[in-house]
Amino acid sequence: MSSDGLEVVDANIVILPEEPLKQHEIVNAMSLFERRELASFMRKPLTINQGLNLDLTLGAAVGTFQIESMRSQKTISLSTVRIEVHDRSGNDDPESTQIPEMMFALANAFDIKLTKAIGANWEVMFKSREGVTASKEIVEKLLQQAIVEKLLQQAAGLLPKDMGLVGGAARLFLSDPSGVAYTLAIEPRLQNPQTDELWLTCNANLTSPEDFSIGLLKEMFQQSHHLLFEVKESLFPAPQP
Repeated sequence: MSSDGLEVVDANIVILPEEPLKQHEIVNAMSLFERRELASFMRKPLTINQGLNLDLTLGAAVGTFQIESMRSQKTISLSTVRIEVHDRSGNDDPESTQIPEMMFALANAFDIKLTKAIGANWEVMFKSREGVTASKEIVEKLLQQAIVEKLLQQAAGLLPKDMGLVGGAARLFLSDPSGVAYTLAIEPRLQNPQTDELWLTCNANLTSPEDFSIGLLKEMFQQSHHLLFEVKESLFPAPQP
């Protein structure tokens, strides 16, 4: 956790290969980390776990392999239709995480040339002001009091008597000229309106990219980071000493 109380919970890149990976390639994935191209990204010892995940795109459970380095705090999740590379070390510098480089090296090892979709994600957490819940602070920062009062007045006939506002959350949808879509969520952690922990996530998503390159991965990863941290500092600046 940083000096201003900000904690980076997760930074990751996800890709959906155009062609499904073969099961034997996934099973033998540990051997890939003996190669020079991948060995430098995850410090040994490495552990591997097998499980099942629900793939929402397929509507079915798919077998997954998870390779983890506790020393690097990096995790790779592999299935025939999805690859994820996570950094949970708390590092807030997109350059030094090397997540784009690691994903690109892994894709090259599996000979992936095209993808159905690419996602770059950052998640951070920090405390709201002392004595103020996270959900209430979100309302204060994002909604003018007059707007809140008007909304409640308009809904008065539909609400039970004496129902009052506890707090709120927000989700913004943005896009850029290159076709990348961004989803920025600002909410109380675990959707608990009484918690004092604010949870910010930013997803940069691109479907059916024309090319798959390290430059594209870096740009999406950095833009997701930039958008999240710019919004955080603008709405919830760190207290001055």
